[in-house]
Amino acid sequence: YKIAIVEDEIQYQKMFESYINKYSKEKGEPISISIFNDGLDITENYEPSWDAILLDIRMKNQDGMSAAHVIREHDKDVAIMFITTLAQYVINGYEVGALDYVLKPVEYDKFAMRFERLKLTGMPNDVMIRILLTIVSILLTALLTFFNIKRWKKAN
Repeated sequence: YKIAIVEDEIQYQKMFESYINKYSKEKGEPISISIFNDGLDITENYEPSWDAILLDIRMKNQDGMSAAHVIREHDKDVAIMFITTLAQYVINGYEVGALDYVLKPVEYDKFAMRFERLKLTGMPNDVMIRILLTIVSILLTALLTFFNIKRWKKAN
């Protein structure tokens, strides 16, 4: 799983990087993290290689909303989560298909819950369909087992 953090404040870069590393260790899932200091840093020569992008809204050269528009021109599938102190801009995130937003500062537990949702929602559709089919299969097997046990108890 490849994550880009686009954040101009070093303290928040470090915080989100440490949160993602902690999440990675807890889940036993390797996650590659790249950090960009500004929207321009990620949008110049953008290549669709990220599974998710954590994107600050207010940055010096190119704000996160403008960066998200450029990213969407090249990459319709990447999951975008805005990380911001500016709640008033959150509604605009839906214009670019952002999946979520986090108001800074955020505690690890809240971040981990939203990051989990971001990972699941941002999965390619074929992976999500396979997961859902597996869940349905497990539920059907449990139901059939339950009814077979019930029928067996009646017979005996």
